[in-house]
Amino acid sequence: MTSVRTCLLVFLGLLLCGPATWANAGAECPVGLSPVTEFRLFFGLTDAAGNTVSEEEWGTFLNDTITPRFRAGLTVIDAGGQWLDTTGTL
Repeated sequence: MTSVRTCLLVFLGLLLCGPATWANAGAECPVGLSPVTEFRLFFGLTDAAGNTVSEEEWGTFLNDTITPRFRAGLTVIDAGGQWLDTTGTL
């Protein structure tokens, strides 16, 4: 569950920081439309120690922690990615 706690900390940090910039700050919406705020949150399924978050742990975190904060809805996209550490190791 440590990895779920790590994800929660990242999530809360992002919520507290808010968007860094607003692309159309002060712009008005065309008639018939209303403004929307978009948040993009990225979560990994391993923690800093390399422990894997199980599908069950992720589902519980999503259902109990994230979804209640986005009552109007959200989309989860399962994606793959890569990164290099400070030594350039993949």
